[in-house]
Amino acid sequence: MTACPPNTEGESETSIIVAPDRWGEAPRRHHYCVGLMMALMTLVLSEPISLRGASYALQLIFQLLFGDQAGLPRANTGRLWIQRLGLYELIRPKEKAND
Repeated sequence: MTACPPNTEGESETSIIVAPDRWGEAPRRHHYCVGLMMALMTLVLSEPISLRGASYALQLIFQLLFGDQAGLPRANTGRLWIQRLGLYELIRPKEKAND
């Protein structure tokens, strides 16, 4: 069982941290859904919060909203996601400049 909340149709995009259409099934070979991954990485990359702080914040949010925090990602999991994102940015094809 994953920690992803149910995908509820008709909610506004601001009702959950990430757009509701991203809270669904986990990608192949992953335990957590895309919405949960994006929420943790957004907290770390765009806000002044540490990996441990972001993990704790998600646990607190899930406890308040859903009454359950079992199966949520820990800080080390978020670190691996951010490293994978960085690796993708390094090896992806770059756009040619018009200089």
